[in-house]
Amino acid sequence: MKKKEMRAKTMVAFRLSLNSKNAFAMQLKLLLLTLTTFWVSLHGLRAQLCTGSLGDPVVNITFGAGQNPGAPLSSTNYQYVTTDCPNDGQYTIRNNSIACYGTTWHTINSDHTGDPNGYFMLVNASYSPGDFFVQTVNGLCGNTSYEFAAWVANVQHPVSCNGRAIKPNLSFTIETTSGTVLATFTSGDIELTSSPQWKQYGTFFTTPANVSSVVIRLTNNAPGGCGNDIALDDITFRPCGGTISAIIEGANTTQMEICATGNIAQKFVATVPGSYARPELQWQQSINGGQTWTNIAGAKGREYAWSETKPGTYYYRALVAEEGNINSVSCRIASKPIIIRISEAPEVTLAGSVAFCEGLLLQLDIPVKIADTAGLRLSWTGPPGSDLTLYEIGESSGRVFRLSKSEASFADTGWYNITVTNGEGCAVTGQVHFYVFKKPVANLSVQGPACADSPVQLVGGGSSNSGFTAFKWKWGTSDSARGQRIAPVLGPAGNYRVELVVVDAEGCPSDPVKTDVRVNKRPTPLFALPEICLTDAAAQFINLTETEGSETATYQWRFGDAANPNAGSTEKNPRYRYNAVGNYPVTLSVVSAAGCAADTTQTFTVNGSKPNAQFTLNTVAVRCSGDSVVLRNNSSVDFGSVTRLEIFWKGDNDAAARTIDEKPTAGKEYRFNYTPFVTGGQQKFTISMVAYSGESCMHQTVQEIEVQQSPKVVFDALPALCQGAPAFLLSSAREVAGAVGQGRYSGTGVNGQGMFNPALPGDYPIQYVFTTGAGCTDTAMQTVQVWPLPQVQAGPDKTVVAGGGVTLAATALGEGLRIQWSPANGLSDATTIQPIASPETETIYTLTATTNRGCAAADDVKVFTIPEVYIPNAFTPNGDGINDTWQVPYLESMPEAEVRVFNRYGQEVYRAKGAARGWNGKVGGKDQPTGAFVYLLKMKGGKMLRGTVMLVR
Repeated sequence: MKKKEMRAKTMVAFRLSLNSKNAFAMQLKLLLLTLTTFWVSLHGLRAQLCTGSLGDPVVNITFGAGQNPGAPLSSTNYQYVTTDCPNDGQYTIRNNSIACYGTTWHTINSDHTGDPNGYFMLVNASYSPGDFFVQTVNGLCGNTSYEFAAWVANVQHPVSCNGRAIKPNLSFTIETTSGTVLATFTSGDIELTSSPQWKQYGTFFTTPANVSSVVIRLTNNAPGGCGNDIALDDITFRPCGGTISAIIEGANTTQMEICATGNIAQKFVATVPGSYARPELQWQQSINGGQTWTNIAGAKGREYAWSETKPGTYYYRALVAEEGNINSVSCRIASKPIIIRISEAPEVTLAGSVAFCEGLLLQLDIPVKIADTAGLRLSWTGPPGSDLTLYEIGESSGRVFRLSKSEASFADTGWYNITVTNGEGCAVTGQVHFYVFKKPVANLSVQGPACADSPVQLVGGGSSNSGFTAFKWKWGTSDSARGQRIAPVLGPAGNYRVELVVVDAEGCPSDPVKTDVRVNKRPTPLFALPEICLTDAAAQFINLTETEGSETATYQWRFGDAANPNAGSTEKNPRYRYNAVGNYPVTLSVVSAAGCAADTTQTFTVNGSKPNAQFTLNTVAVRCSGDSVVLRNNSSVDFGSVTRLEIFWKGDNDAAARTIDEKPTAGKEYRFNYTPFVTGGQQKFTISMVAYSGESCMHQTVQEIEVQQSPKVVFDALPALCQGAPAFLLSSAREVAGAVGQGRYSGTGVNGQGMFNPALPGDYPIQYVFTTGAGCTDTAMQTVQVWPLPQVQAGPDKTVVAGGGVTLAATALGEGLRIQWSPANGLSDATTIQPIASPETETIYTLTATTNRGCAAADDVKVFTIPEVYIPNAFTPNGDGINDTWQVPYLESMPEAEVRVFNRYGQEVYRAKGAARGWNGKVGGKDQPTGAFVYLLKMKGGKMLRGTVMLVR
């Protein structure tokens, strides 16, 4: 932020008199003109510039900084305002200005330094030219030159004042308190620019001997009228004298960059201008980059010996004034600063020796500590033929570099020198030794058979100069096995890639050795158990085992007979005779050609020889030909289980009506449907069951049943209906087999007499049940679809002025609607949902909507007619909710009609077309006064109505 203050011993008085709108603005513009004259004389005309050295500002008016608005000034007679966009003869202090007067002024977002909080003075000038800023400056030194300057911006946009805006023209005058002019300068016209541009103006002057006060006068030279509005900022007043120079001896320069390599000493030499009779000199230093300066005690000679050891940036300068004035800011000048930058020497950290493994990543991170990383350079040298890469990887307190190679080789062994140089040429060198070990060689072998889902014996080995410390195995997605000998379960049958990496005593890994291990399928022993009873000849076992290389597989059976413990066989499908009923554990062992073995054991039963066939039928009141007969198995045997059932539903001679069950169980149920018959009344059937306990052991039982005739129902499809159609008696279902009985309809919308009422839309399932005298039934279903009626509203009643038209606000909902209005007289289109109605007399219109299924609904609307337009002649827009607006009734029926209202000066205050909102008595948001206003109503065909309306408040 800028320094916003004036030195206490300096007083400046300004008088402002500008030419634009009022006295204050004219004074401000005169101030700017004077500043502009001064600055142009100083910077625009090279012959008048201060050719020597400048001192620190005696006056520095920045107007301060902060939130809008800034504080008022005491040196002007213009009127101070707190808002943006001052009027004629007003000014304000702001840190921005936003597009004043309809964007005819520029938007200025900050003061001339770019500080968004810095204030500047914004002036709307008065009409009269003249002085607008007059101020007395005290505390100056006699026979001393001074520079006076200010920053000015023309705030007018080139499009303002119809492109003819008056351009500010300022004069800067410095005179003694007795009126003697010391210097003057005129800015000339300050041009208009397409964007706001700050420009510095000013002049310089020399005080006579023994003169310590001068008057600064800023004058506006432009004529009055539109324009001549400005912004003003940063008024400065600095002493100017001959050139004083200060350089570094030997280097003949004002700047130097050196390295911190110990105590650093330099000598500064100042050259004083000859214009001083008795010059006095003082050396100063700055610790904040030249923003503020302090005296160096005792440093008053033309030479100053300087020394320093710490890195940093150091600023020095020499001051000169006439003897006795060296401590007066108003009387002294300063040299350009001497700037010395001491750079900190870089530091590099390296290990003494680093070992790597052949074929793996070779990498060394090199931390470099350096204060200023700009211009940093890094270089290295290594053994002949080394091809390592050096690059930067990051930044911490300094920088980090990396020396690397993707695969180390034995040729990379040797010494490496790393040199770091900063931007000032300070360099440091470090050394590191790399050693690359030879990598070991690995091998592996498989021992024994490899069978699915079983451990596989793997053995690792190889060669190394230092011995092995680790064996790392990998297969599939597993890489966690360790040890020279491992027995992993690789998985099911298939080929598996196995890898081994060995690690030697130096920690170096070998290249992976890889081999494919074939895991063989383990056999799955399986055999079928025969079903026999004690009297059967022998049990025949069927081998169902599948193996790889089955032609060389071997089999071993054990029959589990306690009476003959060694009973067994090596045949693939053996036979064996048991001599007693019982349960026997039979085992089959199989060994495949690859040596993979497996076995299985099943319990085999020798059943008793006396089965007993028994069954019960489901209990029902009547058996109908259309119903299922349910049979429940109750058969048994003296030992073991019943192995087979045969059920003949129509006697032994009808093989087509037979059920066979090879795995029957007690209590199991079986269903059978006799082919429904609808004639003959009733029939009788014989059911026969045969139970087996082996191949030759069996027993049979029979039972007779009686089955009644079933009816046959036909239900024809029902037509779809519209919602609200008359109820009707259902008659589409009937019994067609001649059975005697009674039918009944049921379902939503059906009453006890079979009447169906389509009151609501939807799908209605209807059931028809016919029951015979014996209680047998048949059922049929049909669905009736009831279509919805459209939803129709003709809309509210309307009123239309004769000759006009009004849109009917009708609505209709439904699928594929057809619209029809009646009568069609006076309608723009009798087949559209919202036609324009223009009846000559009061008419009732009927809207009928019909869906694409033919369902229709209707509604009415009445259209009233009035013979002519009624225009109200007064209204009271006082906000009480009564007659607050003036509006012509029913004008919406005349969309081409246009209403215009004029005040007594002929200015249009209101215009509306058709059904627009009425006039509220305001223009541009401002209330109009009580009085008569003229209206014009232009209708279709050119007819015009005129009159007055009274606005009453």
